[in-house]
Amino acid sequence: MKKFTFLIHLIGVGLLVGCKPAYITVKPDYVETPRPARPSNNHIWINGDWVWNSQTKTYMRKDSYWVVPNRNRTYTQGQWKTTQRGYYWEPSRWR
Repeated sequence: MKKFTFLIHLIGVGLLVGCKPAYITVKPDYVETPRPARPSNNHIWINGDWVWNSQTKTYMRKDSYWVVPNRNRTYTQGQWKTTQRGYYWEPSRWR
């Protein structure tokens, strides 16, 4: 039982460390993505997100795309947040 409890705590700490935001001193330039034709009137455009690449220690731009939203959820666009440590990207999400 002690080993199991230790393992759960170790996983929890790993998740906390892996989920912390990555700070940068200069925000990346805005990237305009060409918007292809809307597939249907049910689709909405999702602007690309920024994703932290832990190997290169930089934010990489994720492509924009069309999607049919779930009727019970609302999309919140990601945004750059400013702190004393620098900038970090708060990712987009469905609520």
